[in-house]
Amino acid sequence: MKQALFVCLFAAMLVWLTACNRDLAIDAPKEDMDGLFSINKERLEFSNYKVSEMLEIKNHESKPVKIKITGLPEWMKVSEASGVLPPGYSILIFNIDTTIAVPFKGYKQITFANKIKTEILDYNYSYYPPVPSYIMNIAKEFIISRVGEDFFNNNIKIDKHWCRLYPPLESCLDSPFNCASYLSDYYYKLQYYIKSPNIPELGGLIEIVMDTTGVIYYPRNGIEGLPDCIKNPCECQFPISEADALEIARNQLKGEMTYSYVKFFWTSLFVEHSYVWEVRCSVRVENPQSESGFSSSNQIVVIDANSGVVLAINGWAVIP
Repeated sequence: MKQALFVCLFAAMLVWLTACNRDLAIDAPKEDMDGLFSINKERLEFSNYKVSEMLEIKNHESKPVKIKITGLPEWMKVSEASGVLPPGYSILIFNIDTTIAVPFKGYKQITFANKIKTEILDYNYSYYPPVPSYIMNIAKEFIISRVGEDFFNNNIKIDKHWCRLYPPLESCLDSPFNCASYLSDYYYKLQYYIKSPNIPELGGLIEIVMDTTGVIYYPRNGIEGLPDCIKNPCECQFPISEADALEIARNQLKGEMTYSYVKFFWTSLFVEHSYVWEVRCSVRVENPQSESGFSSSNQIVVIDANSGVVLAINGWAVIP
């Protein structure tokens, strides 16, 4: 009898503990997934030539942050309309559903939000008529004259979204002497990108500008982004990767790099027309006079993307 009573009491205790655990699980506070985030674009641009856009979004917290995206039209799809952002940077891909007609022109807005932060992003869809073939051929032959046919075929990609006819600027019609000559009339601008394993996406930008008759506008500083591979083949090899640039900057600076931002671009500031890596970073060094024992400073290192030579530090040219 005592044994049976003990078994009943034990079973009752198990039921009570199970109920308590269940209640505890229900009442347990949910993880806080709200926090600060930011987006790095002012707008998304779509057209009959551009059906996909990439958006970089940053979670500023040290924990995952949840966001919700609203205001998407039916013809636009996104990789994650609602999702969790890990700490740091994430990429969202927006695509046009080409089976659905886009019913509007002009800018509209998408909202990114959680309980802490709301961001508004404009988006737009435009139709651009194709650029005449004679204009395209003139630009192609000019680029080939600088980089060679093999390099053009293997490493140059046209961006038709940004190949279009532009109207004259009204301010240049009133004061033509204050503007580049082509801005006072209709003109074509064509964009190309250099594709190479060590060049970031959309990093090697080439812009060709010409009037409606096909005369190329040649600025004093040369064609934007177009190296002369014929005269100087070393300018078109790009052996220095982003990781290499970071390592070069790290070896050049004294202290610990605690933050870095790397940019690849064309410049004639420190060398005669070349692509460079620019490393912007925060450097921490020991400082006995500081309360924490350390002090930090912002540093900028510019590195030739072909030779790896450090060209400038904090805006000051490095003299070999």
